[in-house]
Amino acid sequence: MGDDMEWPMIFLVALIAGPIGGLISLYVGGALIRWTGRYLGGSASPENIRAAIAWSGVPVIWSLILYVPGLALFGQELFTSETPRIDASSSLMLIYMVFSLIEVIIGIWALVVFLKSLGQVQGFSAWKALGNIILSVLVIVIPLVSIVLGITALIQG
Repeated sequence: MGDDMEWPMIFLVALIAGPIGGLISLYVGGALIRWTGRYLGGSASPENIRAAIAWSGVPVIWSLILYVPGLALFGQELFTSETPRIDASSSLMLIYMVFSLIEVIIGIWALVVFLKSLGQVQGFSAWKALGNIILSVLVIVIPLVSIVLGITALIQG
């Protein structure tokens, strides 16, 4: 987004769109996970599934703190596809890589919290909870891919 708008506008968009997208994904994702989880023998209520989803977001919320020093160090390049100032400085590149590694670790932490929480409320192991999530994603992805392939086939002839 930084290629097209300045960072204050990016934060404003995130401040407005983030909560809206979060609520939509909480309810739609929760419903899909509950629906597919029932096929796997899950017994969680919609509220408990939404709670599992919400609690897994706590580590991600804490990772937002990284934007304060990140913006101070990298400026607008934190949001752009081209990063000439970061690329030109080995120390900035190293710091950027450390920030990226921290974000990956926090993402893994959030996934583990999600799998453990979902497994707990569904009466599953974390591995079966992973299957529940994958099945939920496939319920959306397979029809979308089928539609795209069908349209592509129609266009090509």
